[in-house]
Amino acid sequence: MTAADSTTGILSDPKHRVQLRRAVIASTIGTTIEWCDFLLYSIVTGLVFAKLFFPASDPLVGAMQAYAIFFVGFIARPVGAGLFGHWLPAGLRRHHDHRGVALAGLHQQGRIARV
Repeated sequence: MTAADSTTGILSDPKHRVQLRRAVIASTIGTTIEWCDFLLYSIVTGLVFAKLFFPASDPLVGAMQAYAIFFVGFIARPVGAGLFGHWLPAGLRRHHDHRGVALAGLHQQGRIARV
């Protein structure tokens, strides 16, 4: 029995179009927000992070170090998504996503409290 034979997964044509439109709109909004986040972070990396995290370095070397860290994060996200998306079942992926967001929020809250 294939998924097409199942009666629970069949949508009528109008409902399918509505679901497809919702998925396209949601993914477009999410991608736009993510790329705006990367754009803003890359601007801040060049202007602020070099001076903040590498004050003893030459300004050019500090900027290169900050962009190297940005590059590692930029590359690690799709690599991690591919690895964990392949190895973890859907329920565990959702659980680990929530845990990751919670840990990032707690870490940021601790950083703000210390300032």
